[in-house]
Amino acid sequence: GGVQLREHWYLLGADASLRWMVLYFTGSAKKAGMAYRGCMLLTPDGQVPGRSMMPIIAQALARAEMQPWELRPVNNTVNHTAG
Repeated sequence: GGVQLREHWYLLGADASLRWMVLYFTGSAKKAGMAYRGCMLLTPDGQVPGRSMMPIIAQALARAEMQPWELRPVNNTVNHTAG
């Protein structure tokens, strides 16, 4: 009886050396009547790539009709699941 998610993930762009990649996801929770979408900018160290990469990253985000200002930072050194 739990909520079931149906997700699809797409690679929108990546640096040739994999210093960064942009993923797009879309999904729905049919029983809850919810749909969602978003993008993730992933880097090995969690830092935003240098300014020289930002135009290319913006182009990748634009493929999903999203803008760089819509991204939010995530701190992976914090345990977000701790109660």
